[in-house]
Amino acid sequence: MKQVDNPCVGEPQPTEPRPVVEYEMEPVYPYRPRRISPATFDLTGFTPEEYLDNPTLFAVRLHPDDLARVMSMYREVTQAGTATAEYRFMHKAGGYRWMRDELRLV
Repeated sequence: MKQVDNPCVGEPQPTEPRPVVEYEMEPVYPYRPRRISPATFDLTGFTPEEYLDNPTLFAVRLHPDDLARVMSMYREVTQAGTATAEYRFMHKAGGYRWMRDELRLV
């Protein structure tokens, strides 16, 4: 288990099932969302429509210390075909939640 300076609400324990949200994004900056599965609501408190209507929603809810790492993950996937990052995301109800993205260019 990793050491966390500022524990976040909702960090799954190793034995808990992890929710999966599938999404598609434009492969170039500003990486606008094209499609997001309904499971995003359970994980973030936001509906797919909220993400699609406000393309900057994801970036403004990222923890400031994680923003550069996540943006570099999107650049990496366009070059390498895959990328992974863990980051903190501010849930709609408040409090940061740990997320893990595993991206694949299709």
